Formats: sequence, C-alpha cells, structure tokens
Amino acid sequence: MVDQTPTPARLKTLHVSLRLGFQGGGVAAYVHGLVSHLTPGDVESTLFSTDIDPVDHQPREPRGWPEMTYSPKLWGRLPGLVEAADVVHLHGLRTLLGWRTRVLAQRIGRPLVVSPHGQLHPWLLAKNRWRKRLIDRLWLRRTLSSASLLLAMSQGEADDIRAVVPDARIAHVPIGIDAADYTGEPDRAGFEAEHADLRGRRWLVYCSTISPRKGLGMLIEAWAQVWRAHPDWRLLIAGRDISGYGDQLQAEARANGVESSVIFLGEVDEPRKRALVASADLTILPTFSEAFGISVLEAMASGVPMLTTTGAPWPEVVTHDCGWRVEIGVQPLTAALHEALACDASTLAAKGANGRRLVQQHYTWEATAQAVTGLYRGLITQDR
Repeated sequence: MVDQTPTPARLKTLHVSLRLGFQGGGVAAYVHGLVSHLTPGDVESTLFSTDIDPVDHQPREPRGWPEMTYSPKLWGRLPGLVEAADVVHLHGLRTLLGWRTRVLAQRIGRPLVVSPHGQLHPWLLAKNRWRKRLIDRLWLRRTLSSASLLLAMSQGEADDIRAVVPDARIAHVPIGIDAADYTGEPDRAGFEAEHADLRGRRWLVYCSTISPRKGLGMLIEAWAQVWRAHPDWRLLIAGRDISGYGDQLQAEARANGVESSVIFLGEVDEPRKRALVASADLTILPTFSEAFGISVLEAMASGVPMLTTTGAPWPEVVTHDCGWRVEIGVQPLTAALHEALACDASTLAAKGANGRRLVQQHYTWEATAQAVTGLYRGLITQDR
C-alpha cells in the first residue's frame, strides 16, 4: 500500500557538523548562512556540533582530538534530535560524529543529506593519505553510499564526488551571499594610517585563511618575479592563521627579497575584512583546492576583480570577464600577475562591475535556501 501521509507543512531539519562555533571556518559560515535564510514558517532548523550547545546554540570549547570527540552527555542528545527531524543534513566528512549521525539516520529511518564541503577534492585526498585510507575503509564510503543525497556547492565539487561515488545521487546548489552587505565604502585612509607605505600605491589583496592549501607560498614566489616590474603595487595578506603558517610566509618573503612590498595584516574581523576587500584594486586566491571559494564571491560582490586558479571552481571569472583564472603553478600565476598589474584603473573597475552584476543575478542566499528546501521536500516525498 502506498503511504498517503502528507509531506509536513513545516520541515524539521537537523544540521550536524564537527564545529559550528567561532572556529568552524567556512563550513560554519555556510551552515549559519543557509539556516538563517530558510523561511522560518517553512523550515525549522536545529544545529548540533561539538562546540555549540544543541539547545541554545551558544559556543563551548570542544575537548580532545576534535575529529574523534566523544561525550556521552552530548551524544546522548543526538538520537532524540535525529528522531525529531524530517531530514538530517551532515556537513563535512571523516569524523566520529559523522559516522554516528549516519548510523542513527539509517536506524531511525531519516533521509540523510551529506555536504562534503570540498573534502573529496583530489588535492586534499592526496594529503595524509594513509590516515584517510583508514578512515575511508572504516566508515567514509559507507556514509557516502548510504546518503539519500550528496550536496555539492559547485559543478567542480560534484565532479569530485562522482569520481569517488559514481552511482550517488548528487545535487549542485551554490553558496549564496547577501550582496547588500558588500556595497559599503572602502577605507583606504584607515589602512594607510596604519601602514604608511600603502599611500599612493595600488593594492593586491589576499583575504582568506592562511594555509598551505591556499597557494600562498606559490604567490610569494610569483610576486618576487613580478613586483619590481610593478613597483607601485603592494601585496596585502590578511586572514586567520590556523597553524602558524604566516611565520613561514614572512620568512619566504624575506628570502625572496620582497618583504618591503608584502604587508601581513593578520586576522581581520568581518567589517574590517569587507572594508579591506572594497579598498583593493585587485584580489587574489591562488588556491590548490576549493569546494566553492567564498572569497571569490565576496570580491565580486564588492565590485573588485579577482585573480584565481583552476583550484577554485569559478570558470565564470573568465566567462563573465570578472578577472583572471589560470592553471595552478608559479609560472601561470606569474604571467597572470604581470598582465593584471599592468591594467589601468578603468579596466580593473569594469571587470569588478561585471563580477558584481553576476553575484546580484545568480548568487543570493534566498535562491540557495529555496533550492535546498526543495531538495529536502523531495527527499521526504520520495521516502513516503
């Protein structure tokens, strides 16, 4: 007999991730952005992680090795939350929490959506290979193959997922952005007051996590080959340094003789980050691997052109004339930098305006939330 139970008018969703607090990075930003734009009367969302309380969503400090964090009190709440949900959405892979979530969703009979958040990119799969093979063998492939839906943030990520799980059901919904938040005024005077050498210069800005994955060592090497041909430019590097990699970058800048032209700003808060990006003449993300590349979206929303690599799934940077996108490597990056730094202000401004139009037309949180809600409801209908 066909189950005639109607799809609930108000969906209850449970979002599970290792970290959703202050240290959650891009995954936390995505989850909070998505949840905040799901229509309250249509979708009720609960968050569960090791660093926020599942009742009041207040931050707390996780204990132990985070990937293997286990707390009887914390985990004791998870079965009830899974049972109360219509759909369970797991964010990220290779954690004991993810394994437990998958087991409970299967046991209780709830549709499971899994967002890998770039963790199946070939560059990342090649890092720490022995450890990842062990985890993959223990539970990752079972989680992927048993998911009701694998949700990618870009076509590039969908291709990465397909390479690992060929028969999986995959949907591609891009991240959204509140474009109105990126129309503020630049603050060149404020940054120039702190760094006198920025006065009268043109700015190339990197604003993302300080990590080897982001290609910053490659950027310093390329910068050393181009800067003397473009002495009116300065490279500004800002972002959260997770592992002390910034010290190594500063040493590399000194070793390459470009320390006077590279300014390390450290971590900047959200208002200051937006002001910095808006003040840039050009932004850069020389990355090896991105599931989406939110800094590309933020730069375009700010009306600033972007130079990135094929490690970021953004062919639109070229197809919509918003900047440059080149193969990964010092020489392609060097050639692109020479070309971009030689552009006059009007050329760069035109590319930035193209990017802003693209974001306003195709990359809003409202569109993302609507698409994800439709996928959730489709899963419930399918399971009835």
